[in-house]
Amino acid sequence: SYLISGMKSLLTGFIIFSCASGISQAVKTLPVKGLNGPNGFAISKYGQLFIANERGKQVVKVKNDSTTEVVLTSDSPDGLTFDDAGNLYVSNFYSGIILKMSAGSIDTIAKALNKPSDIKCDTKGNLFVSEYETGNIKKINKHGEITEIASGLKFPFGLAFDNKGSLYVASNSTGEIYQIDSNGSVTAFAQITGTLSYLAFSKKTETLYATC
Repeated sequence: SYLISGMKSLLTGFIIFSCASGISQAVKTLPVKGLNGPNGFAISKYGQLFIANERGKQVVKVKNDSTTEVVLTSDSPDGLTFDDAGNLYVSNFYSGIILKMSAGSIDTIAKALNKPSDIKCDTKGNLFVSEYETGNIKKINKHGEITEIASGLKFPFGLAFDNKGSLYVASNSTGEIYQIDSNGSVTAFAQITGTLSYLAFSKKTETLYATC
């Protein structure tokens, strides 16, 4: 339930948005070794942190000693998300594809997306993707069918769902955070001076986190 000023590196700080207040609080740094251009991140159901190491063209898992283990290689990994079954999904910014890693196998589940940045999975197993240059948010269902749920956003980047199923979208150029409800209505949620990248939502505390 806090709002703090942001820091520039993914792994050195968060902006924290409250659904209720705007109090400031410091955020502890998490040192991670062996990263080269870290981008999106996701936490598995076992509490393990996964990071898209874009310049290294890898997705890595952070071990207890803060070193990393490569779990997947791809051309430009950006956004990461897990579904309820524990499958890992990876958006690839430059190739425009979405990969699914399940029980050691890797499959391409979507192609020809326009610079997909972040990706998030809802409780029904649908994937939502932000297209950076087009300003579109797209939905990919379990059958691989792609539909557009929002358009005209300004360089959409990070995504996060709240407990009510509303989707939050961070603008990488304007510092805006949009809210898209279950009916597809888009409203302004917050405005920050500077640029934003990734989002995460704590279901327990109902707090939205953003990196900048």
